[in-house]
Amino acid sequence: MSELSRREREVVELIGRGVSCKSAAAMLGLSIGAIEARAGRAYKKLGARNCREALAMLKRKNSLRSRAHVDQLILVA
Repeated sequence: MSELSRREREVVELIGRGVSCKSAAAMLGLSIGAIEARAGRAYKKLGARNCREALAMLKRKNSLRSRAHVDQLILVA
């Protein structure tokens, strides 16, 4: 299993918190297509079919960032 990039992890975590692709794009200064591409690459790297599976896999690996970090991403936008 390949390691996720920082952006791939951020995208998965934001989508997992219920943030839309459009909102995640605005928060991270990326296009919607870039968000969808990073999510897709993250799912593929993890062998996940969707965000829920990807989050579960990250949680098992203790690779999730703190909730405060994800909240900060949301607040900055």
